[in-house]
Amino acid sequence: MKPFQNANRAAVAALLVGAALTVVILIVELAHVPPKPPRIAQVDLTRILREYQHDTAAMLARLPNDGDTTARALARTAAFGQRLDEAARRLSTQCGCVLLMREAVVAGQMPDLTPRLIELMSQQ
Repeated sequence: MKPFQNANRAAVAALLVGAALTVVILIVELAHVPPKPPRIAQVDLTRILREYQHDTAAMLARLPNDGDTTARALARTAAFGQRLDEAARRLSTQCGCVLLMREAVVAGQMPDLTPRLIELMSQQ
């Protein structure tokens, strides 16, 4: 063999080894990419509950104070809770985010999805 051929083979071998190591390093690095932090949005549940309480109080003031009225109010409240829960779950899925109560946000800005939550509740 000629010295020039040996040098070419050695260079090609070094390039191949270097390329293989680069691929291995890239694969290892890409496999250890930290997950993205969750998207977060806020909803004003206090406002929603306050509006519901106001509407319920107005309804109860118009109706007779008897067992039937109480039963209807309890059923209405249970249905409201289910609608709120289902709408919040649907909203979280739609936005791909974690929903926090507005009061839980101590600092920083995040989207307020309260209007969308109210809209979803009214669709049920």
